[in-house]
Amino acid sequence: MTPVAVDFTSLSQERLVILVQNTSDGDAFSLLLRPHQAPLLAFLTQLTNNTSLAEDIRQETLLKAYINISKYQAKSSFKTWLFGIGYKEFLQANRKSMRFSRLVSAFEGFVRDSHLPDIGGDLDIQNALNKLSHTERAAILLSEVCGLTHVEVATTMNAPLGTAKTYIKRAKDKLNTH
Repeated sequence: MTPVAVDFTSLSQERLVILVQNTSDGDAFSLLLRPHQAPLLAFLTQLTNNTSLAEDIRQETLLKAYINISKYQAKSSFKTWLFGIGYKEFLQANRKSMRFSRLVSAFEGFVRDSHLPDIGGDLDIQNALNKLSHTERAAILLSEVCGLTHVEVATTMNAPLGTAKTYIKRAKDKLNTH
């Protein structure tokens, strides 16, 4: 038997939402998103002032919307719900960026103070990372780049909380004082 093509174009946004919630149909979800993709990208581009970053955030937003469509309860319009996810993703990306900037600053200070030649930011960061033990590197990246709490770092690394805190402190000390 040949699969039957279904025409969802005549369905309202509300019916498309219900269909996607009940079937996880990708075609129906794509149709549901169609009128919102360009405005969402424009919104995120204005927030980030960076088209590439806005596109990344939009993709993450669409993925989160698809995964969480069952949580949509029509208390607001689908567009409002979708843009809310987009805004939350923007805030998350902004927090990650700030953590990464702090980490890069720490690495730059470490590299500058270690008198290594400046041959590029990526290599400088890698050189700084290479000065840390594997456990220190993992702990500082989990804490500062991934934004995990000390408890979460300890759980992720399967280490006692005090040990995780020690790894993070040692890494920060090495990055800030050498």
